[in-house]
Amino acid sequence: MGRYFIAGSWNDWRPEEMMLEDEAVGRFTIKASLPKGKQRFQILRNRDWRQLIYPETRYADCEDDVPVKGPDASGYDSYWSIEVMASRNVFFIDLELWPEAALAAREDERKARPAVSKMKVSWRSVGRQELSQQELFENARPSFFLVGSWDCWLRRTKMRFDGLRQSYVGRAPRALRGGDLFQILSNGDWNSILHPSVHEAGLENTAASRGAGTRAYPAWRMDKDEVVEEETSARRRASDRFEVVLNIRSTPWRVSWQKSSSDELDDSSDEDLDPELYGPPGADGL
Repeated sequence: MGRYFIAGSWNDWRPEEMMLEDEAVGRFTIKASLPKGKQRFQILRNRDWRQLIYPETRYADCEDDVPVKGPDASGYDSYWSIEVMASRNVFFIDLELWPEAALAAREDERKARPAVSKMKVSWRSVGRQELSQQELFENARPSFFLVGSWDCWLRRTKMRFDGLRQSYVGRAPRALRGGDLFQILSNGDWNSILHPSVHEAGLENTAASRGAGTRAYPAWRMDKDEVVEEETSARRRASDRFEVVLNIRSTPWRVSWQKSSSDELDDSSDEDLDPELYGPPGADGL
């Protein structure tokens, strides 16, 4: 059956495990306090971004009765969408895995409308919880996430807001060897991609355009020769990282990058790679 995790706009797309509530019907659930507005999410099996569970259509509501797809890596740009009111912001989100016998029984019950999937995702509002002023402030601010070829475009790395530079700053999650491609996702959404006008753009092409829906959009290319000065050491330190800066005060927005050593920044400025994020891929079926 595996383990199931939810990743959404309210938790910076960091997978949180759903609890097995009813083993007989394969129901997993999680309780979450959500900020006001449209909140989007996907479900991962075994904490693996290559095993996404997602709706067949983008931004589906649980009332739409759309087929549930996965687990696979194809639906990276398809999400469920919850409209959250400030007065009813506490939700239970459920995933049901229907065995074949249960599917047959449901088909008999529905008669005119057979079950369309082995899985069902639903949610229900159960009350209200006050969010702190800091939570409200953070949720009101736009968010941006780095994605890149360094991990096959699987993981979002959140960019922090730098008040001094009035820019968003993110660090690649591992030491780069040059030639890595990257884009920026607005609010972590693959349907709102910031990208250059030409593919494999360097520091001479920093203007950001906005596209949607595919990883095939042009990407910036981060070559070490562009950003790393010659060093006396025979090899670079393994702790070196590259810092990407999104300047939203310019028109159009500008993207640049530079070398930044990990011991020059405090821990709050870095996004550490979660060693459990990629697996192991589930061997068990649904």
